[in-house]
Amino acid sequence: MKQVNFEKLELKSLSGRTETADVREFVGEMIYARMGGLRNKLLAEKIFKSKGACELEDAEVDALRSIAESGVFSAKLSDALLNMLGEGGVQ
Repeated sequence: MKQVNFEKLELKSLSGRTETADVREFVGEMIYARMGGLRNKLLAEKIFKSKGACELEDAEVDALRSIAESGVFSAKLSDALLNMLGEGGVQ
């Protein structure tokens, strides 16, 4: 299990500037719109409805990691998600 906060995701620009963004709606809607299956739908709803930090099961973390690596999101958002999940970011 992992605690993640989609309400305060730190995004970094190429220049190194950081900003904090609430990505709950965007990430939830993108997963719902572009990924099939009940598990992804439930993950999308969990992210969309989260308030503050939410707890993701290991399978949900793996699913989100796969989605972030798949190209569904911009490189900037994927890097931020992968860093939050404990990965190094998109290579």
